[in-house]
Amino acid sequence: MGGRGSSSGGGGAGNGLSFDASKLSGSEKQKAWAKEIVDSAFRTINNNIKLNTTGIRGQNARSKEMAENYKKIGKEIKGKLNTLTNASQVIDIRDAISSSRINFLANSWTNQNMSKKNRK
Repeated sequence: MGGRGSSSGGGGAGNGLSFDASKLSGSEKQKAWAKEIVDSAFRTINNNIKLNTTGIRGQNARSKEMAENYKKIGKEIKGKLNTLTNASQVIDIRDAISSSRINFLANSWTNQNMSKKNRK
């Protein structure tokens, strides 16, 4: 956990996901919790992008689709976070940006897109 001024997420896999939790209003405890929530979301996204773009998996059409969907989810989360001004708002959306929700969305979108491609 970083102190005031730390930012969340790193640019893993070159996608540049980051979020400056210090800009949020709220108690230090709320800011720390908000930072943990965002760090976890971005770590899930970054790790899955890397997993699905390297090695043998990176050559697989489904893995490529998964990586693209994780990137889309990351952009959506980043966009939403940029509209928030208070740490409590991040805390309130923690279920929507949880690792399990992110993985569920990526899998659902991939399944939908792959079945559309297979029908063509």
